[in-house]
Amino acid sequence: MQWISECDARNGTLMHHVLVLSPDRPIEPAYTEFWKRMLSDGCAHAEMSGWTSLGVEIYERQSDTDRQGGFMHVKFRDGQRKPCRGISQYFLRSDAFTCLDVRGEDRMTARRRQLRFCLEHYALLKEAMSSPEVRPLANRIAGIRPLTVDAAAGYGWFDLQIGQESFGPLPAEDQAVLQLKAAA
Repeated sequence: MQWISECDARNGTLMHHVLVLSPDRPIEPAYTEFWKRMLSDGCAHAEMSGWTSLGVEIYERQSDTDRQGGFMHVKFRDGQRKPCRGISQYFLRSDAFTCLDVRGEDRMTARRRQLRFCLEHYALLKEAMSSPEVRPLANRIAGIRPLTVDAAAGYGWFDLQIGQESFGPLPAEDQAVLQLKAAA
């Protein structure tokens, strides 16, 4: 795995941090490295950025023809849940974020499969927060101010509830997808 920097599309002076995982490498160690970088930067930029939360989204590769592979995108957010200005965003690129479309699969079944895929990755990300390498940084962040970690689901956001066993409640529409009910 390797960290690289990429220039922001709108602000040429802002660099984003990208962790690139080699094909067929396990994702779990990458989640630990990802947390270490984000939390270290969060500590360093706490005063100037005013972050209150992290927003986490997964963009899975859904087709063999997709040029760009799948990735996780994380950004520090302010009290209005908008990206903090002047602070880098983070990307984790990996073949692990591949959830290919299944030919002939109905829309609700596909959404359910994709949501479960994302929830599995969020669980691994959450688990990495408790690693001995990450825990001291998490405690340091908590000493500055509370940091909520919100994850994107198919129809909205939910709290990962870092430090707790379960996730916060999923949006009602996502709960319905998991139960194979028609989403509103």
